[in-house]
Amino acid sequence: MLTRRAFLSSMVVVGAGASGFRFQSESKQARVGEASLPQTTEPKPNPESVDLAAIERWENLFDDVECGEVIAQFVPLTLTSEADEEPYMRVWKGPCPFCSKSEDSLSILQSAYWCHACGTNGTAIDFYARIEQVSLPEAIRRLEILLASGQLRDRRALQERYWAMMEEARRFSHHLLVDTPKGASQCERLAEQGIGRETVGRRRLGFACPAFSGALTDHLLSYGFSLCELVDHGLTRTSPTGAKRYDFYETMRDVLMPIEDAQGRCWGFLSNARPLANVYHDGMMTVAPKRMQRLILPPPIWQEDARRSERVYLARTPNEWIMLEEHGVTNAAYIGPWTDEILPPARFRSVLGRADTLCVAVWEKDRLPQARIIENLLERMSACLDRLKVCRVPVGTTLSELVRTQGAARIYSMMEASVPVSRLLLGDQ
Repeated sequence: MLTRRAFLSSMVVVGAGASGFRFQSESKQARVGEASLPQTTEPKPNPESVDLAAIERWENLFDDVECGEVIAQFVPLTLTSEADEEPYMRVWKGPCPFCSKSEDSLSILQSAYWCHACGTNGTAIDFYARIEQVSLPEAIRRLEILLASGQLRDRRALQERYWAMMEEARRFSHHLLVDTPKGASQCERLAEQGIGRETVGRRRLGFACPAFSGALTDHLLSYGFSLCELVDHGLTRTSPTGAKRYDFYETMRDVLMPIEDAQGRCWGFLSNARPLANVYHDGMMTVAPKRMQRLILPPPIWQEDARRSERVYLARTPNEWIMLEEHGVTNAAYIGPWTDEILPPARFRSVLGRADTLCVAVWEKDRLPQARIIENLLERMSACLDRLKVCRVPVGTTLSELVRTQGAARIYSMMEASVPVSRLLLGDQ
């Protein structure tokens, strides 16, 4: 019997991957839906030839459509897991229309299917294209029509519920920052870093710490969200016995930076204390994983942001990005910690789509530790190494001090004078 855990492991192996630039030469091309996406035959990707809007259109459809709902239009399915389980954990079974070797050889999760008799596998897009005998672009077009007409219910209701929950969490955490004594001390600390009150309000920065333990959970419960929803989407944690509960973000003990998409919807929060990729918690992965994996700050809008700048500076922390933006450095971006092994490659795709060159900062006379960090970054970029350069910052100073005393022009001049990363790693002056 194929268990849910075994099936999930199988899908990781067979892949239902997102498309994007090939950053690691040893990585395999995404098998699912790749025929519908712009491809490059060169070892090194050429962003100018890649239609990022088309890629994101395909990814959005992958997020929105339910695999089981599509397959049920053609094949009778039986729910084999608990009916009250979350949609992303349910497993359906039925006969495979492509081999007919068994009445229950086809297993279906929310985003993928697999036949353990003939080995056919993929997403709802692949299944629809094969059973209707149409191309992948035509399958995408038809499924979009079915979603728009309401013939497919999709995951949008779940997504809208999640975004409403996160919007209220953003509003409440912002209140804790600007309207409480503990928040006031954090605002003073932000001002010392070059982040003023206007930016705090415009970016709707928030605050969380153990002193407000459970406050966000209680607030969201009062707004009609259930405890089950808050736990399932990662906003609330409970003790093993369920007797105690606390807010997920209170463990950060820091100012919170909302993660927004181009439509202004909140997906979660980042902080300097925990700027990790995995703060994109459970709810984001279940409602729209493709959209989540490509989110960067600021979120690009294609096509107007494609190749918008000659250089983009990669900020080391969320606060550094906010500080640079406030002082007029408009071509900075934050994608997460460069050395995080689970940092999604799609974020590099997004930032590389904005500029010819990525610039990172190193401090003079402190090159060895910085080189180790950059060496890890190189592993994430592989085929695009010639697009990574380093800016040298005078020892004993910070970017915040430079931009506040000398203005954005100082940062731009550093970026203009940036050098290929090989000069740093090889010890050239």
